[in-house]
Amino acid sequence: MSRPRTCLSLLTIACMVASVRAELPPQAGKSYWEALQAVQYEPNREDLLGHKKAQIDQALQGLEAFLRPGGQQVVAGWKEYLAWQALQAELALPRPDPALLAGALLNLRCNQAGLEHGPFIAVRDSLQEYLATVQFRCPRDPQAALDEAVRRLQELLVRYEQAPTRADARAIASLLACLQRSGPSARQAAAAIRAEYDRPNALVRVSQRFLAHMMPREIDERQTAIQETHSRVSTRGFAVTRLEAKGQLVPDDQQGTVDIQIHAITRAPRTISTAGPVTVYGSFVARTDVRKRLSIEEEGLSFRPARANGSASVAIQDVVADRRIIEWIAERRANRRLPEAEDDISQSSARQVRETIDHEVERVLVNANRVYYNDFRNPMLRYGAFPEKFSLSSSSDFLQLVIKVAKSAQLGAPTALPELDPEHDLGFAMHASFFENFAELSLAGKSIADNQWLNFMGTLTGDEPRPLWVHDRSKPWSFTFADRYPILVRLDNDQFTVTACGQRVTRGETQITRRIEVAATYRAIHTPDGVAFIRQGNLQAGWSDGSDSQNAQHQEMLGFVGRKFQGILQPAIYFDAFVPPAGSQFAKLRDFQVAEFAFQDDWVTIGFQLAKSQRDELVESQTH
Repeated sequence: MSRPRTCLSLLTIACMVASVRAELPPQAGKSYWEALQAVQYEPNREDLLGHKKAQIDQALQGLEAFLRPGGQQVVAGWKEYLAWQALQAELALPRPDPALLAGALLNLRCNQAGLEHGPFIAVRDSLQEYLATVQFRCPRDPQAALDEAVRRLQELLVRYEQAPTRADARAIASLLACLQRSGPSARQAAAAIRAEYDRPNALVRVSQRFLAHMMPREIDERQTAIQETHSRVSTRGFAVTRLEAKGQLVPDDQQGTVDIQIHAITRAPRTISTAGPVTVYGSFVARTDVRKRLSIEEEGLSFRPARANGSASVAIQDVVADRRIIEWIAERRANRRLPEAEDDISQSSARQVRETIDHEVERVLVNANRVYYNDFRNPMLRYGAFPEKFSLSSSSDFLQLVIKVAKSAQLGAPTALPELDPEHDLGFAMHASFFENFAELSLAGKSIADNQWLNFMGTLTGDEPRPLWVHDRSKPWSFTFADRYPILVRLDNDQFTVTACGQRVTRGETQITRRIEVAATYRAIHTPDGVAFIRQGNLQAGWSDGSDSQNAQHQEMLGFVGRKFQGILQPAIYFDAFVPPAGSQFAKLRDFQVAEFAFQDDWVTIGFQLAKSQRDELVESQTH
């Protein structure tokens, strides 16, 4: 009789265990869930602040040592720009003013030449951490507050796992920043959560076909004079060299690697070689294959010396001497030395072509690196917006760049990068977090004046919108972006919504400090020149607190901002300024047609494909 009772007891226990498991969220099995359960408040805020203060003091000393070799004038100029004395005085206070520290930080987050150097970046990053620590308000019961933060974080993570939203991502990022300042166990939990939900948020992919189409197949044809003496033989004439090039992607999971392959044919239709009384008339054809390897990394482009090998074919057309017996002997000797002559010509041609390619390619790459550093890398470093992850790799079919823009108080994408159509020759995938995080790093707290808005839209669209025109009689105005998330982005249902968030608006002598949001929704359409964005509905402008202010001045300013943003978030945005002009070095980009432009689940995927006629032409040329 005991066996049925035992079975019943086991069944009861099993049901109880199953019910407990059913109540656990799916995150309970993830590595970070256990770490969250073990979080305890450990540090002392004042000790932490003192540690951050020591870090910024060390960074400032390092910067001063870096500037000193430039001379007293350089040191004085930078100290004036950074308001050095005021910053030092504020840092010496037990309770520094966050507003003053934020102002100093803005000076370190500008596109000012020099700020890309390591010592400036060290000061900026340590000041950012110090400011965040100053702003972190330690509650009376730190453990209870931390427990509440963990509870809230658990709720958000359960929801985020099932249906990730940008609002929840922003809330999770803020709580993770709180955990980051709450001791070792909290930092460990934050790191585990980031490993799960802080993923790359942009992808760029270029196909082998794109590279083959964009690279000029016939890059040069030049005529050179032949005038040389070797082993008492003097040779003169002329040669025509024709160069053909192609690029071939090389599999490499550490960097992008491209082999630039050059095929050179040198033809000398008539050469005259003289040695004493003997003159030899001939011709030759030399074929040279050159390979130069190009590496593409975060630091830019680098290259290895070119390698060349080749062959030559020499033909003797006539041998002339003042006596027949000498002609006969010379002709026999010349024919015997044909292999040696062909080897000499092959090596000489290979050397000349290799030296030419090294010189020409290196000149182009030096210019490309200059553009990369001046127009992208250095400005991004100055703003503190250079991606946390900037990883290049290549296969035989694609060159790929994986990017993650997400600093300590931000999150990247919650899901893996989407798969791009392998037929795309140029493909992009970007998550909403990419745009929001980049905007925060480059725009947060910054004031954009009226003429800056006008110049920006003129560069973007190729036209200066009428609502943004600046007149001598009009009052100057500016829009100051919010300190956190100045741009909000939503990508879904084949359309996107962009919201500009400001914290202050000025017009003439009038200044209103109040959070304002201006939003517009767009749908992408295809045009013969690419893609245009068509606004769906009206522009929406309002105060972020949701209240309809009865203050007449506030209402007037709100209407003014709405009118100005009609020139920024326009009813239709065409990117005429980015259409490559015919005949330019980028004119071949016009051969690529938009094949995909989709917005879904906070991802935008864009694909361009080479026109079919161009594909057929490319295949035919490669076959030949």
